[in-house]
Amino acid sequence: MIMFVIPEGSITGKGSNQVISMLHFYLENYGLGESEAVLNADNCVGQNKNQFVMSYLCWRVLSGLHKKIRLHFLVVGHTKFSPDYGAVVFKKLFRRTPCAVPEDVADCAKKSTILESVITGSTDGKQSFVPMYDWQTKFSKFKAVPNLKKFHLFEFSSDKPGIVTCQEHSNAAPVTFTIVGSEYSNTSLTPVLPALGLSDKRQSYLYEKIRQFVLEDKRDLLCPLPARMVEADHEQQQVDQEESEEQQVNVNEQQQQQNEESVELQSSKAGKLCDFCCLLDYFQMCLL
Repeated sequence: MIMFVIPEGSITGKGSNQVISMLHFYLENYGLGESEAVLNADNCVGQNKNQFVMSYLCWRVLSGLHKKIRLHFLVVGHTKFSPDYGAVVFKKLFRRTPCAVPEDVADCAKKSTILESVITGSTDGKQSFVPMYDWQTKFSKFKAVPNLKKFHLFEFSSDKPGIVTCQEHSNAAPVTFTIVGSEYSNTSLTPVLPALGLSDKRQSYLYEKIRQFVLEDKRDLLCPLPARMVEADHEQQQVDQEESEEQQVNVNEQQQQQNEESVELQSSKAGKLCDFCCLLDYFQMCLL
């Protein structure tokens, strides 16, 4: 069972884009080359039961990635299935394991015999390990299934390209809807969405309020100095460096001026001494 660990800084937004991207990553990296797939999901409209998930599964069949996909939504009141068991196992381990960064959470999951974790991105959101695609834009022209919420069984087949077969329950009469024309042939992936990162306010909160509770060796990973403060420190360092350089230039100029005055003074003394020696020689000659 795969558990995706999503650092706060690597979030690209809520909703179906992230769910579809993680499903796509799973099928591409953990699939067994199967031609048919059976998926089970809960009835969450924002993430699972929406037109974009339907469009994605339809697109996979149209692209030849699967010949047939069945999607089952659990009936209300009977929504406990294997992911819930995995969540319970993880929570038991998580409660007694100190975790500060996403890698700690992933290591915690690995302690179980049923979970394998995938971290989607870095803590600050600057690196992405699981690409989050803009599926909503890609499927914006796909048609929505009418009265989607009342159906619980969906089937996409290469025998009926661009068409979804829906049933309210297993014994209900199937109903078909055309989502997109069978001639659709765009198999390319959509652009990757950038991570939202952490706002200045959030960075300041983590640094000022949370950092003190984090293990010392993990503080700079989870609650580093906020970027704006780093920039301010950098700017201050530049100002200090410029002032230091300017002071050094002034010191050098003063030293040079002092050296020149010393040379002039020595030259003046040498000239006076020479004049005195000449005058002394003159008196000696007069005495002779």
